[in-house]
Amino acid sequence: MTETPDPSMQTVPAVDAPTTAPATAPLCYVVDDDASIRHFLSLVLHGAGIDTMEFPDGAGMRAAIGIRVPDLVFLNISLEAADSIETVIALGRGGFRGHVQLTSMRGAAVLDHVKNIGPQHRLNMLPVLKKPFETLALQSILRDLKLGNPALSEIKIELATALKNGWIEF
Repeated sequence: MTETPDPSMQTVPAVDAPTTAPATAPLCYVVDDDASIRHFLSLVLHGAGIDTMEFPDGAGMRAAIGIRVPDLVFLNISLEAADSIETVIALGRGGFRGHVQLTSMRGAAVLDHVKNIGPQHRLNMLPVLKKPFETLALQSILRDLKLGNPALSEIKIELATALKNGWIEF
């Protein structure tokens, strides 16, 4: 006699459970209390083929780092620098080996203080990006780090190859 399994006893994985499958696109965490800046950065990064996760503060980012480790972190130094300092220290303690891009409208003294904490915790700190910043500055950072898709102007294709593959129409 074959026993029919009880459907109520079957285990179904949670919908929002983190997966262990490797991600194909690089990931960037964007931490900024200004939603419009987070969205702007995400749009530029998505255009370059980079996934993003947005956070209004460092506490949210620190909680998410166990789900998927990013390749790059954009971290805004707001009026409350303590959160940014705590985030930089947490990244170092967690063994983060990606790059940290600080952004801010603040003065140099606070920025230098936060930036100097990074190397003490073996973090790869990039030069501070002062707000407001432009798309070209972000694209330059991504190009230097070799993250995302290359800009169309960097792709070199021979005419013969394009013709052979039918990439040109007359």
